[in-house]
Amino acid sequence: MAGVSGSVAGLSWSSNLSLRPPPRPTRALPHVSFAIRNAISVEKKAYTLDKSEEIFNAAKDLMPGGVNSPVRAFRSVGGQPIVFDSVKGSHMWDVDGNEYIDYVGSWGPAIIGHADDKVNAALIETLKKGTSFGAPCALENVLAEMVISAVPSIEMVRLAYGGAQEYFGITPDVTTLGKVIGGGLPVGAYGGSKEIMQMVAPAGPMYQAGTLSGNPLAMTAGIHTLSRLKEPGLLSEYLDMISSELVNGIIDAGKKAGHEISGGYIRGMLDSSLQKDQYIILRMQRRVTQQNLQRFHRGMLEEGVYLAPSQFEAGFTSLAHTTEDIEKTVEAAKKVLQRI
Repeated sequence: MAGVSGSVAGLSWSSNLSLRPPPRPTRALPHVSFAIRNAISVEKKAYTLDKSEEIFNAAKDLMPGGVNSPVRAFRSVGGQPIVFDSVKGSHMWDVDGNEYIDYVGSWGPAIIGHADDKVNAALIETLKKGTSFGAPCALENVLAEMVISAVPSIEMVRLAYGGAQEYFGITPDVTTLGKVIGGGLPVGAYGGSKEIMQMVAPAGPMYQAGTLSGNPLAMTAGIHTLSRLKEPGLLSEYLDMISSELVNGIIDAGKKAGHEISGGYIRGMLDSSLQKDQYIILRMQRRVTQQNLQRFHRGMLEEGVYLAPSQFEAGFTSLAHTTEDIEKTVEAAKKVLQRI
């Protein structure tokens, strides 16, 4: 599937990625029936966002629009922006005490799950030595070697996993790596052939510098995150499996509720559309489905599922997502789609 736009699951409403049609998983996921768990569960408390509203209203006097990144203002989906208090694994908790299954993943870097115990323990040890040196640290070498070994096109790197290049079979001249490389801490990197990278100062004339470049905390988080991703089968098998279950489950839920839904995924990156072919005409898609997006997003929040608050953002699964998470999300989608 190419260039899917729109969203039904908050997984994404627009994407320039070429997404393959989601195949059915080759093996079943072990699980206990959600219906059984739901039957014995206690009554949920009323869904409120009073504290989030109070904090956000105060923030609007302190920051433009009350946020430090526009999508967080919920302009695309309407309603009250959520202020979060904590995260762990595949779940998030807001300041009002509401719990959510998270499909935003801090926009991608939480690929092994939020607040991983091993990453946190390593960060605490590094923190004892300091947060930033403004000078070289040995951890830079470790992470750089891991990046170079994982990305075929990179012979030298400047820190700012064999993902897209391996998947699509491409070898670019220069590669930029985003926030996943830092395991949730702010960092990025770029790299290429030695010939190209020797142009970067101090080896060459192209000047680039950064006060926090290669800081030990980000290097530590990146090292332990990439180490986890190197474990056999996690990216190519587990993420494919749970992403397929999620996307296919939502597509099936849409059909049963009378909605035309299309979708796809690449590993743990997801995309779907409320109306099957509307991604062809983006403006029409926005006009026709904006209200449905808002209703669906709000409904999923009330069911305990946090989706991207924009029609132009992708969704993400992680190694921390479980069969129960996926099953609960699909069940929530069934309820909400039947009301739209």
